[in-house]
Amino acid sequence: FEEVRGKSPGILKSGTQTKEHYESIWDEIKKGNTWRGILVNKKKNGELFTEEAVISPIRSSDGLITHFVSVARDITHEQNLEMQLRQSQKMEAVGQLAGGIAHDFNNLLQVMNGYCDISIRKLEEHHPVRLYLGHIAQAGEKAARIVSQLLTFSRKKNINKEPIDLGELVINLTQLLKWILGERIQTVYQTLHPHSTIYADRSQ
Repeated sequence: FEEVRGKSPGILKSGTQTKEHYESIWDEIKKGNTWRGILVNKKKNGELFTEEAVISPIRSSDGLITHFVSVARDITHEQNLEMQLRQSQKMEAVGQLAGGIAHDFNNLLQVMNGYCDISIRKLEEHHPVRLYLGHIAQAGEKAARIVSQLLTFSRKKNINKEPIDLGELVINLTQLLKWILGERIQTVYQTLHPHSTIYADRSQ
């Protein structure tokens, strides 16, 4: 009480609202109207919180405005829950989009990889074209693994545990995250031992 005696509620200002915003509130309540809205204020320890406030004028017996009363409710927790819900909905939408694209792309990959494999089998062992087809087949296998990760991410594929190369997993997931999150995210990872293996779900 001693810390707030004789002071105005201005000591709770967070600095996030503009001077014009406060002036608009004062203009409204000085006219005798009730103001309802959202304010971001500051606690004693400096932590910011969001409140839903109602500020009303109090009149004397002759009708003059003598005081103002504010009733506020801390809605910080509710806002955080709402933000988490929106983020969850965004991730669900991303998963559905990724799953749809991956499913169609997987069908194309199966055709491409299948014809590549047939072509390799029909060529003689030392035919020079086999080398190029081998590179195509390796790229196709990597693409198929990325598609598998997308399908797992979108929960459209059964999860099987198997030994994996951890270094390769990090590289593939880095490429996947760059595609999903965009160039705004800079990913830094250290090189792992190429023979490291771990029993884990490929989506983790």
